[in-house]
Amino acid sequence: MAHAFDPNNPAASGYTLALSDDFTTIPSKTWENNWWYDLNSETPCEQAFLPGTVSGSAAGLDMHIQSLENVPTCKSPRVLYSFAHLDSYGQFAQRLGYFEARIQSSAVGGTLTAFWLLPRNGDWPPELDIEEIRGDVPATAYMTNHVGAHNRQTQFTFTAPQSLGDAFHTYGALVTATTITWYIDGQQEGQTKRGAGELAPLFPIFSLYTGKCGDGWAGCPSATTGWSADAYVQWIQVWKAPAG
Repeated sequence: MAHAFDPNNPAASGYTLALSDDFTTIPSKTWENNWWYDLNSETPCEQAFLPGTVSGSAAGLDMHIQSLENVPTCKSPRVLYSFAHLDSYGQFAQRLGYFEARIQSSAVGGTLTAFWLLPRNGDWPPELDIEEIRGDVPATAYMTNHVGAHNRQTQFTFTAPQSLGDAFHTYGALVTATTITWYIDGQQEGQTKRGAGELAPLFPIFSLYTGKCGDGWAGCPSATTGWSADAYVQWIQVWKAPAG
């Protein structure tokens, strides 16, 4: 008998665990910490990671970013901050199932904490943002599906009574052949139909970036010296959909 999907117990709905990591260490067989393609508009300094930018521990994953005034090769008007990034490109991707992670976002203005999915075949769009949280509005989570040649976007927002950076929260997306459903702490917060060309296997990405000044989105930090921010990931679980 088929059961309605339960984000708090995917196994009871017939889903099987395909990927699980608590980031005590960061195994290279699963994760990489740099983009797999050339960031045409970015400099090598912006792509590079400072030591310890992404690190695992008993407490989970720490994504740390900071101003780069003490890195001589990074001194330029365009290159002021590092960024943190971790993805499973080339190692793990899944077409259908439930992707979830427990995250404490950054509440520092000028940052964007994100848990998102891209297709393994390198196409863009599609892009599925399970959560994006801006440090300047840290109580709001944005959940967005990007699809089509013109980057059509379907977006939902969730606003908590206090900053989402004050504690860990679970963010998830159920990907079926016909729909995408977002969950926060086990509660459904949005659902949309899948678009054409969205059925390629998807791989998960964690990132903590600074925004670009004047872009109208995440904004940029207020300081260029002595500035830093952190976001944390306690665990990730990816569940495979049952056959049929």
